[in-house]
Amino acid sequence: MKVVIKRIPEDKTEYAALHVHEVTPQTELITSYIEHEEYNAVIVPCTADGKIYRIPSESIYLIESVGNVQYVHTKEKVFESSKKLYELEKMLPVKFVRINKSVILHLNKVMVYSPLANGLMKAELDNGKSAYISRKYLKELRNLIREGLR
Repeated sequence: MKVVIKRIPEDKTEYAALHVHEVTPQTELITSYIEHEEYNAVIVPCTADGKIYRIPSESIYLIESVGNVQYVHTKEKVFESSKKLYELEKMLPVKFVRINKSVILHLNKVMVYSPLANGLMKAELDNGKSAYISRKYLKELRNLIREGLR
């Protein structure tokens, strides 16, 4: 397949267009890859059990900060990162968002959002864990969910 890249001005929205004879599983895979920005996956260096691990961002469910330590939660294990929460927030792909003062959430790992009586929202993850979204971050997150940007 031939690839054509056109540069556009900074004020224009980037997009990709596929011109195909028919939609196949391969074109759907390419579409998903682009739409979910899987090319933006990064590796987060972490430690656990005295060992150093390289955790791909796609494996991360959430990152929580407790004191000066950032805990990186994957499906089954929790690692520690020496990076600051704001550093991790900058380096992670767009599908990771801050949901409260001390937590960054991977939106693709959320199964259900549940509003709570006190104005907060609960995000239930597909690994059975949950996280709470504070009012400060809720409006922006709701807009992202409604617009389907993440």
